[in-house]
Amino acid sequence: MKEKLIKLITDALNTLGISEDNISLEIPKNKDNGDYSTNIALKNAKKINKSPMELANSLKDLIHSEFIEEVNVAMPGFINFKLKKDYLYENLNNVLTLKGDYGRQSFGNNEKVNIEFVGFCTDICVVSNVLIAKAAFYDRAKIQVDSDLGLDFDDIA
Repeated sequence: MKEKLIKLITDALNTLGISEDNISLEIPKNKDNGDYSTNIALKNAKKINKSPMELANSLKDLIHSEFIEEVNVAMPGFINFKLKKDYLYENLNNVLTLKGDYGRQSFGNNEKVNIEFVGFCTDICVVSNVLIAKAAFYDRAKIQVDSDLGLDFDDIA
């Protein structure tokens, strides 16, 4: 969902002649502000000599999609998105249908993955991350850890 909203925002910015690679979307703490919110107008208003509210309203007018119920602008220039409930329910049905496969990625295509921990991480951090990594890759990844203490974490994991 975030990727779709970011694409819509990027397209709207490009229409106004603004190039921005770092668009952030947050889930507002106050649900009255919608499902997602962005501060992109605050970050880019100076580029086109407009106030953040003016830019936010210009972007609002350019952002339309079948999954957005409402786009609102809030002071000092936030853009808030409320998604259509039907779209959310459709995605929920997708989650329930796919069960454990929902969100599964196919990156790597069963290729070996090497994960290295470098720096000042403590051994307990390394152990927990090795266990998480092994669980995430279902033992298809060979994980090599070089610990400051010389411990062999293959035996632990």
